[in-house]
Amino acid sequence: MISPKKILIADDSEFVHHICKARLARCKDYVFLSARNGHDAYEILLREDKIDLIILDLNMPLMNGIEFMEKMRRNPLYKHTTVIVLSTDGNEDKLKILRSLEAWAFVKKSQADNFVNIIEDALAKKPSPLLKFH
Repeated sequence: MISPKKILIADDSEFVHHICKARLARCKDYVFLSARNGHDAYEILLREDKIDLIILDLNMPLMNGIEFMEKMRRNPLYKHTTVIVLSTDGNEDKLKILRSLEAWAFVKKSQADNFVNIIEDALAKKPSPLLKFH
């Protein structure tokens, strides 16, 4: 039996948690974990066996998405964990930082129509659309 994929959603918006779970509801092989800020997300990483994918907002209280990724990447256990950034904030400077932290993809919240396909591609270990221009 294949174990379900664990997806951590780190976003301070309840609506985003609801939308992500609703869009992926047809996929029975996913288990969702939720965090409202980067600090809580990192605590979840420390107590879970394996996280297959992280959906991460950049603008959160206590620890923002970039701070979370910097801390996560310093831990050898999470150096290569797949991260999809889902945010309203995507200027070129932040995209450069996300590339350097090896985020798998960046998706603007307003343009998340094909979000399920992006998640499925990331879990299938397809090449990163964000890193191919790096």
